[in-house]
Amino acid sequence: MGVRILIIEADPDLNRLLHVLLETDGYEVTTTFATDAALARARRETFDLIIYDWDLDDLRGQLLLDTLVTELPLHTIPLLLICGRAPAASIANALGMSGTPMIEKPFDLRLFTRQVAALVHPRERAVGAAVL
Repeated sequence: MGVRILIIEADPDLNRLLHVLLETDGYEVTTTFATDAALARARRETFDLIIYDWDLDDLRGQLLLDTLVTELPLHTIPLLLICGRAPAASIANALGMSGTPMIEKPFDLRLFTRQVAALVHPRERAVGAAVL
């Protein structure tokens, strides 16, 4: 079984783009559009990475994020946040302190795939951190 990635992205075009991009790189990719469905899948299936397009104004999105970073065993799964705009400084600091990486849209797809590799592959994690 290969590296399994869950993508939570409401925009169908970006959802499909990320799915195809990561599948082309050899990852097993599951996508969902809704936070409730994402949480249910994350609780019943095993993933090596969760990529979450976080809507800063969505309370359900904030609740999902809180659950992903605190609930056992979900909090052990690396998380990569994508957001359309930078969060408030206090939130950005909290994310930084928790080690949760974040990419703002629009983003370079090469940077994105490098970040994914750094989060799911131990060797690339060390190498990727130096080049990002």
